[in-house]
Amino acid sequence: MMGSEHDRFRFAPGRSKVSAILALWCAMVASGLSVAATAQAPAAPPFRDGVSAGNLLFLSGQTGIVPQGQDPHGEGFDAAARMAMDKLGVALERHGGRFEDVVKCTVMLADIQDWPRFNATYQRYFTEGRLPARSAMGGLSLAHGAQVEVECIADMSHGGGGTGPAPRP
Repeated sequence: MMGSEHDRFRFAPGRSKVSAILALWCAMVASGLSVAATAQAPAAPPFRDGVSAGNLLFLSGQTGIVPQGQDPHGEGFDAAARMAMDKLGVALERHGGRFEDVVKCTVMLADIQDWPRFNATYQRYFTEGRLPARSAMGGLSLAHGAQVEVECIADMSHGGGGTGPAPRP
């Protein structure tokens, strides 16, 4: 990692070493790097990034963290939203899917006031008229100090492509 990418993992005031290490671990996993547990690094989390049940793929929540020094309700939040959605894209690809396969998302926000900003980022990941069903909640204390977490369900019945959500009226 170089420059600004590395800066996001520094031990900032109010951020524990464990939180910073877990944020780094999540970024490494999302980028496809292998991760080995050592005495100084945490073991893998107690869940999988995705589980298939029939034709459905249930993806675990992917978090987005505001880069150090950025406004948590401005550009920093936008970066966190992109991080969460990009990590979802990586997880989808790892399981043979893509955003077009997603039929349901659940969005968790630390502050519901960020909902309009999240929507602006979120919509860029989906084809117009093929948005998945979605729930959103706010005012939450998310893992590792994240500002946003997104989990989704994808329909893999067409070998990648899904049935897709119903068109918007």
